Amino acid sequence: MPEENVKSLPINVNPAMLGLTGVNIGFTEEEFRMLLIVGNQAAQYLCSPKHAKRIMLLFQKVVADYEKKFGELKTKLPEGAQTVKQDVGFDVNRSKE
Repeated sequence: MPEENVKSLPINVNPAMLGLTGVNIGFTEEEFRMLLIVGNQAAQYLCSPKHAKRIMLLFQKVVADYEKKFGELKTKLPEGAQTVKQDVGFDVNRSKE
């Protein structure tokens, strides 16, 4: 078997273990944006839609393996954020009292 010219990029891993407290995900036609929140700090990551799909498939596989070993996880997505319409400032069309 011929030797392959394999190049590797060293990865610098921060030794601190961070527990996620929030995740926000959004997308455009060209990219997915993931905001990972830890306490009052956040980091934003971008990836292509295909890469986002591979991340989802990997999570599905890992969670399925977890559930085979430890039992089914019963959870659901939280309800969507509710927006409240608030009038701010003044209304020039409101009658004078």
